[in-house]
Formats: sequence, structure tokens, C-alpha cells
Amino acid sequence: MDNEKYILSIDELVAWKDEIKDVKKLKSQEKVTITEFNNNLSKVENRKVNNIAKPIISINKDQLPNNILKLGDSSRMNSGMHKSISKGEYKIDAKLDLHGYLIDEAYNILMDFLNDSYQKKNRMLLIITGKGLNSPNKSSTIKESFFGWIQAWEVKDNFLYVNYAHQKHGGNGAFYVLLKKQAS
Repeated sequence: MDNEKYILSIDELVAWKDEIKDVKKLKSQEKVTITEFNNNLSKVENRKVNNIAKPIISINKDQLPNNILKLGDSSRMNSGMHKSISKGEYKIDAKLDLHGYLIDEAYNILMDFLNDSYQKKNRMLLIITGKGLNSPNKSSTIKESFFGWIQAWEVKDNFLYVNYAHQKHGGNGAFYVLLKKQAS
């Protein structure tokens, strides 16, 4: 795909997990070939080749649902708002710091925070996950899990924008989450 992260609904996640349950990892000497049928369906075939080949992935972007939110996709907001957020100047309504929590605790705290923020009609949220510099394997399991977690949020259709925070708010160890404006 295009190496971007997408937010999926629970139904989409369940369908995806069901679809990939029997998928096995390719060996380094296998190649994936996709053949299109009727311009809609695809068939995936594995073939062994002499040299190491990268998988071939072909996706018709016109077939992607319109409600998929990508990291950093600003198409749902005006340019002035995006510019203000990019500079770290947009007013933050609520902040959550997940440093020091176990992964299960962090998930529950995040879901409570999103629900509470939504009910309070907060718009701009700053969620600090950390960069993972102090974790044993130098990666943040909370940071790596963040997108999967927000996909599970029951009102995810209310996300307007999700992206890494400005450096003064934590850079790639934190996220901005902008919720759609709610009727008063």
C-alpha cells in the first residue's frame, strides 16, 4: 500500500481479521502476483523466483471507502486551521500523558479520555505516548498501538484530523487529535 496508517471501523477490522486469518508470511524467495478480474476482483498468486523479490501490491484507490482517515490528512479542514496546527499554535482543549502506564492501562485510559473529551465537546486533543527511548527494546508499545486503539473508538467518525504533534508538544512522541465540531 502507500505506507500510511488508516483508521478503520470495528466492522472493517473484524472483516479484515477474518480475511487474513489464513494468510501465511511469504518466504524471501516468493513473489506475489496480482491478476485483476472484471476490474473489481483480484487474485493473488505466489511464485518462487531465483532472486529475492519484493511483494507486488496493486490497489485501486477509487475503491477505498471515503471515510478512511490517514495520518496527517488535512483534506477535512481549512488550510488556515491546518497551518495553525502544524505550527503548534492551535489551542489544545485537553491533554493526556500516557507515560509510565502498562499497555492495558494506557488503552483504557485513552478510551475514557476520548469519551470524556467528546462529551465535553473538546476539539483539539494532545495525546502523549512517548517515543519509547526508555523502553527495553527502544520502541514505544503505546505509540505503536495508538492507531489500532483509536480505530476501536466507537465514535471514530468524529475524527477530523490525526497527526504527530509539533516539536514543542512532543513531536513524534505525541499526537494531535482534532474532533469535528459538535452542535451546541
